[in-house]
Amino acid sequence: MAEPLVPFAALTTVLLVLGITAVLGLLMFFEFGLLIFIGALFFAFFGIVLVAPYFWPVLVIIFVVIGLMSVGSSNKR
Repeated sequence: MAEPLVPFAALTTVLLVLGITAVLGLLMFFEFGLLIFIGALFFAFFGIVLVAPYFWPVLVIIFVVIGLMSVGSSNKR
């Protein structure tokens, strides 16, 4: 049998998602798309800067793989 608070949590989640959708729709209507994109890009960059000191070997491996792939892809015709 379900807990009595499950419908309350579901209703709260639905209202929260509808609210976020409405706010994003209004921002899109007022042409704030580029601002949202730049904000999301800054947020992702901040996350990478925050996490990079702990996972720098992984980043080094990724950059080495990208470098090797770009060096090896010389198309000669």
